[in-house]
Amino acid sequence: MAPAMTTTVLLAGGYGPAHDVTIEVFEIDDPLRPRRISGHAGVENASFLEFHPVLPVVYAVSETTQFDGRPGGGVVSLLLDPEHGALREMNRVSSLGDGPCHVAIDDEGRRLFVANYLSGSVAAYELHADGSIGAPVGSAQHRGAGLTARQTGPHAHCVRVLSTPQVLYAVDLGADEVICYDAGEQLVSTSVWAAKPGAGPRHLAVHPNRPIAALVNELDNSLVTFDIAPTGELAAAATLSTLPCDAKVVSLAADVRFDSSGHRIYVSNRGHDSVALYSCGASAADVDLVAHVATGGRSPRCLVLHPTGQVMYAANQDSDVLTVLAIDPSTGRPGDALPFHAMAAPAVVATREVEW
Repeated sequence: MAPAMTTTVLLAGGYGPAHDVTIEVFEIDDPLRPRRISGHAGVENASFLEFHPVLPVVYAVSETTQFDGRPGGGVVSLLLDPEHGALREMNRVSSLGDGPCHVAIDDEGRRLFVANYLSGSVAAYELHADGSIGAPVGSAQHRGAGLTARQTGPHAHCVRVLSTPQVLYAVDLGADEVICYDAGEQLVSTSVWAAKPGAGPRHLAVHPNRPIAALVNELDNSLVTFDIAPTGELAAAATLSTLPCDAKVVSLAADVRFDSSGHRIYVSNRGHDSVALYSCGASAADVDLVAHVATGGRSPRCLVLHPTGQVMYAANQDSDVLTVLAIDPSTGRPGDALPFHAMAAPAVVATREVEW
């Protein structure tokens, strides 16, 4: 038997019918030159992907209101075949809501959580030892509404797991809230952070080694940073715009990411079609806007960094293109964007080192 080899893969998911390829797999050992190795059909509207923390398994949402002939959306587990670099479906389950758009896995790989955008609900599932999805173990229906036409009811847009303490954050764009749940046997709400009315919270990221979090608000184009209390409760520390002060274009903020050091935060802007770069110091209040860089496409919905931090990949949904941007290691600033693959309505990019 040949010795195992480690390689880095990039997955991209997007919108489209189940009979089309909606998930693409790339080998990215050369970070600036992704090499397509396979495509996967069978998942309608694969608008978000998340890797298992240990196993070569990826989870895809099916952002729909009809899944396998029943109302609601779904979540699909897929095994990344080390021999061919192809994805093989393991199993699929209902998301227990409409329009699932985000999933999260705990660090031990024992639980999966899903956010259902259209129904404004979240659900939790056990994961089997092989990474396939088990039975649901909890769910919660959000309540409330906001000031804008996008906020006539709750819209859960993101779930994020914090291991210590065992907390699940559910970001709700429609209710202008980030709800903190005890992620134990049942989803029990322990605290709620209320956003500025009409802000539209979208995505949350957690600092890699400090009790700090960053939230991007889609509707008012703002970044909020938080101190995380030992209980998991969020305390806002700073709020900054995601756009230049002289920006005139209509824009909607989308994704937020820390780099692996936690010294930098990246936010994508759809409409301004840019990445906003922030410096992040020792505290949640020590955050400054550094630069804006074009992503090389329209409506960059998702960003991800190569594990080495050398480059960034962007899913530009409205121009049907994936782009790559080299990162200046001294400043963290992305360089000029280069297109590397045409894809219908790409919505998410995700990276992972795997053993072949």
